[in-house]
Amino acid sequence: MLIRFDVENYKVFGDAQTFSMAAGRQRLKGNQTENIDGLSVLKLSAIYGPNGGGKTSFVSAIALLQRLATGYKLNLRDEESFCKFDEENRHKPTNFRIVFSVKNRIFSYSLSIILKKKEIVFEELKELILASETEDAERLIFQIRDGLLEIGHRASFSTKALSSIEVFFGDAKNKSDTTFLSYLVRLRNVEFIGDKGMMTVNLAYRFFRDLLTVISPDDHSIGAVFFDEKELKERCDILSAFGIGITNISEKPLSEEEVRSRYKEEIFDELKNRAEDIILNENATNPTKEKRSYRVFFYSRKCPTVQCSIDFSEDPAKVSYSTLVFSHGKDISFLDYEESDGTRRLFELSSVLTQKDRWYRRAKDVVFIVDELDRCFHPLLTIEFIKRFIEQDNEGAQLIVTTHESRLLDLRLLRQDQIWFVSSDHGKTQIYSLDQFHERFDKKIDRAYLDGRYGAVPLFVNPYKHGIE
Repeated sequence: MLIRFDVENYKVFGDAQTFSMAAGRQRLKGNQTENIDGLSVLKLSAIYGPNGGGKTSFVSAIALLQRLATGYKLNLRDEESFCKFDEENRHKPTNFRIVFSVKNRIFSYSLSIILKKKEIVFEELKELILASETEDAERLIFQIRDGLLEIGHRASFSTKALSSIEVFFGDAKNKSDTTFLSYLVRLRNVEFIGDKGMMTVNLAYRFFRDLLTVISPDDHSIGAVFFDEKELKERCDILSAFGIGITNISEKPLSEEEVRSRYKEEIFDELKNRAEDIILNENATNPTKEKRSYRVFFYSRKCPTVQCSIDFSEDPAKVSYSTLVFSHGKDISFLDYEESDGTRRLFELSSVLTQKDRWYRRAKDVVFIVDELDRCFHPLLTIEFIKRFIEQDNEGAQLIVTTHESRLLDLRLLRQDQIWFVSSDHGKTQIYSLDQFHERFDKKIDRAYLDGRYGAVPLFVNPYKHGIE
């Protein structure tokens, strides 16, 4: 679960800003919290703000940290993502810190990077022992500052692992835009099985690789997942429950030639390369064990979904392609891209309600961050989606959304500490909680918000007063 996120010098965020999922003092709606090492953590939060106020920048900051932590490189757009309200910021580091939990253990990961130079200047991973009554409440795992590596003396690495880490660090120093965390998890040799230090690092890395899912409204995605046979049935049941009219979701086989003709060459190449990587990795890591069947999928609401299935029951592994078909009763069916934007959006977000990680496995501690939850949704569907997430037995699943749907601002539905605002004033963007206003439990929050009591609403100007025709 995500507990805290700090960002500084990123897009609209100039000064350091903090978002927290730690529960406040109120005792209402205790079923919407999870106890982790004595800390009460919220399972749900909604972030409000005007268009251009910084909600999407907040989501993209978390997405960028996730990409960097898992070894992805900065692209040209990332290089220009420092806060441009001060020209000096291009030479200053962009700072991220995230506190999260995996299996009831709490970690803090910090990263400072000068985006324009693609240079990481600080990186640190710690484990936090919040319930500890001793001075050992923070256990350093590793820290890199000014080109020097420090390994925590309580990190429990074996002598062999420490020697390998030193070698890896020497290689990593030559690649200043690659996180050491993503390097460190490559130490998966047989001799490190059972090494406590490596197990801790891999547990923290799992949060970024498997448990954190960021969903933006217009992004396409190419990813690798492990599908069980129940997955499409579960998703179909969710769409049916929301009154969409879908009675079945099935697959339609595609030939390689059809895939090539329907999609851009780079998309097909990325699909095929990802499939080849999975085959190589599976053969290397599971040479004798039974191998799972994977699917590499390309998802976009602007064209048909395509899935590249890898069947390891045959040798060599068999690769095949398919797309999705949505049925409305017995006689009517559509390819997924022929469905409405709202239907495709709900299909995309159904993994939130099935609580699947990024490999489509049911997991504890999954975190979903959804930008513009209400995009393409009827207002009642948006409210029902949130209600169902609250009511289900979510086993530590967590949902953080940005939205404009003011009807969610209801203290009968959400706690005050679950409601956040993003507001910009002359280039200074702040993120803050409704909890700081100490409202009465019967306050009409939606009306007060639209009246401007909490800020984070659009300010309109009549252009005709300035001579614009």
